[in-house]
Amino acid sequence: MNTATRKIMQWIMPLAALGEREKSVFARDDCIRPLDSAPIQFSFSGGSHRQSSGMERLKRMVRMFPTMRRIGKDILLALDSLDQNPVEPQTAIDDACLQEFEGYARALGVGTLGYTRLPREALFKGKAIFFNNVIMLAMEMDRDKINAAPSDETLRMTMDTYYRLGQAVNSLVDFLRSKGFAAQAGHPLGGQALYPLMAEISGMGLHGRHGMLITPRFGPRQRLAAIYCSITNLPTSAQEHTWIADFCRKCGRCIRTCPPRAICEKAVSNVPGIISHIDSAKCFSYFSKNHGCSLCIKECAFNKHAYADLKKNFTAGHTAPE
Repeated sequence: MNTATRKIMQWIMPLAALGEREKSVFARDDCIRPLDSAPIQFSFSGGSHRQSSGMERLKRMVRMFPTMRRIGKDILLALDSLDQNPVEPQTAIDDACLQEFEGYARALGVGTLGYTRLPREALFKGKAIFFNNVIMLAMEMDRDKINAAPSDETLRMTMDTYYRLGQAVNSLVDFLRSKGFAAQAGHPLGGQALYPLMAEISGMGLHGRHGMLITPRFGPRQRLAAIYCSITNLPTSAQEHTWIADFCRKCGRCIRTCPPRAICEKAVSNVPGIISHIDSAKCFSYFSKNHGCSLCIKECAFNKHAYADLKKNFTAGHTAPE
């Protein structure tokens, strides 16, 4: 492929340049690299579509193309903007600036924030970041459209949430840089690390056996993103959601309702320090052929019932509701 053709392809589909950009970031001397035992980033091959005619797939691709192109540009922007960080960044944030940051995040549609130090085991193989301090962000996915899963409507909403959260993350990084801090955006799609693990450590919630973070506000119905930054005095929160693990062990609704039987009763984990109940091969195959699926989110008890009600009934000894 000649240079002109490559540029045309990258304009049409910006993510065609992602691998090249990530390699250049990984080669920098000042980056934090993953452990030798690092997990491999998820890859959904085959495209997110139900088995259907060629014309139906073509129409779906045409509908999704503008959103995917915008998402691709935002992912590349997160990498390309690293050189905009201040040479000698600030490392301490005061309460007023943090409140301004959180207010701006909520104005951009971010529903929940959490703060933590980077767990090295969360970094994906071949990925690199530049700061040990992490701000986690969650944006709600529309309940009605999740309840239509699996469907084109659900998939379009999911991709739109990725887009809006990606835009918010890049804008929040710009905000931090304007205040003298250095920051790196972790886009919600194609990020550098396991977001549910970092969000869990930050105290935002706890992941269920379906692998999704469960939070008091949105249940499993959210997308996550991260900001890695130079701020060393970020406030942290205690983990108050450990009861969810006991609830999930007694519930099992996601296991029973997963069409490809990709959610396992017992943990399946190939990476030290990371617990997973997902058979990735079964999950990804079904996911890629059925509109991005999302049935485990739809059927989760925390999507169907309020967090506070579930906790009250469960701690009182009642069984998980159907």
